[in-house]
Amino acid sequence: MKNQNLLSEKQLNRIKSEIRKELTKRGFHSPFKIFQVNTNLRTPRIEFLTENFQTTPVLFESIRLANFNSNISGLQTHKDPDAEYQYRDIWISVHIDYKHFTGGGNVKQLFDFWCKTSSNGQYVYDIVIR
Repeated sequence: MKNQNLLSEKQLNRIKSEIRKELTKRGFHSPFKIFQVNTNLRTPRIEFLTENFQTTPVLFESIRLANFNSNISGLQTHKDPDAEYQYRDIWISVHIDYKHFTGGGNVKQLFDFWCKTSSNGQYVYDIVIR
């Protein structure tokens, strides 16, 4: 899956770093297995998945973190008297996915991540985590 100039590697790494920082604040340290831009869908999105991990004591058969929805907007133009620039809005919904020993499972939303990225591939700004 190619980035197709939606986000630069610098921008993607910054977003990954900010999500990693928020996960660390919440006590999750599992490495990312996948963190990429998927442009094969109608709406491009950032997809990620961590390696499976466990808690101590063990509460579930397996636990992992993933996004279950995200969106990368088309280029938008900001105009004001001092400047005009183009940017993309990015939204990622971060979830925890866990499997029970009895065979069932569940998914719970942890937080939403929003930011804007500059069209020149340099900046990630206006980061909001809620």
